[in-house]
Order: sequence, then C-alpha cells, then structure tokens
Amino acid sequence: MQEINLLVKARNFLVFQGDVESVSTKSPKQLSELFEQISTSDEVREEYDEAKKAKDRAVEKHQFAQAKKRVRNHHPLSASRTLPFLPVFPS
Repeated sequence: MQEINLLVKARNFLVFQGDVESVSTKSPKQLSELFEQISTSDEVREEYDEAKKAKDRAVEKHQFAQAKKRVRNHHPLSASRTLPFLPVFPS
C-alpha cells in the first residue's frame, strides 16, 4: 500500500492530497486492480485461477455424468413402454 501512497501504520491511515482525484478518474478495471492490490488478493491470483479451473472441470464432469445417467435411465423406460405395442411377426 505504500506504493500507492497509503500509510497504514498510523492508527487512521492517511490519503495524500490528489490521490482521491486520481482514484476517481480510474477505469473500472483499474479500480478493480487497485482494490485487489490493497486487499492483497492479487498475491493469490494464480492459486485462485488454478482452483477455478479445477472447479470448472469438476462441474463439467458432473454435468456429463448427470446427462449420461439421464440417458441411461430414460432408455430402459422408453423401451419397456414400446415393447408391448410392437407387432410380433412369426418367424
């Protein structure tokens, strides 16, 4: 936070003159980056990205398994419903 002129060691940290104006002119992306820097969440960005990718893979696997289960459960029911109505031809 010292890099962006915030003194946090004081009981009430200080914001220097002109810093408020410079923050107010930042774009939304720049503000997000500033808040991530202040909260130190930018330090764990790589860990977060890896965990998010793992979560996305797990969700994808789960959705695939659920779809597969639906198909597997659906076909025996439809087959048992249609079998009595199929014509039987003598062989």
